Amino acid sequence: GMQSDSPDRSANALAQLLLILAAVNRVLDTDASHAVHAAESSAILSEALRCMNAEIGEIRSADDLARRLYVSREYLSRLFSRTMGITLSRYITLKRIELAKRLLSEGAALNDVCAACGWGDYSYFISLFHRETGVTPAKYRSGKR
Repeated sequence: GMQSDSPDRSANALAQLLLILAAVNRVLDTDASHAVHAAESSAILSEALRCMNAEIGEIRSADDLARRLYVSREYLSRLFSRTMGITLSRYITLKRIELAKRLLSEGAALNDVCAACGWGDYSYFISLFHRETGVTPAKYRSGKR
């Protein structure tokens, strides 16, 4: 009957659609459009870096950054690691530690530094800072480094 072969027909239609999509992707991946992709990628990347340099304290995560740039976190993370040779979340952590060090060396209070660098959790900030620098934020602040 008609009913029994309809699942097959829809599976077949789906398979054909996937083949068509694959072909479209191959066409789009030719050299001409590669230049466009590359330009777009590098624009996104430089905007990501600009954002992180200007406002790392407000950027809590790779998700945050991706939202600001209107791209998916997966895309941004892949683009970032491929180009920079370091994961995006690792870079964000390093930038926040860098900011924390600067504020601490200017004598800022620990809880202010924690907040300014975007860490909601004070004890997490202390243990992360210690793990990354080998000293506690308080020690770093007092100059015993």
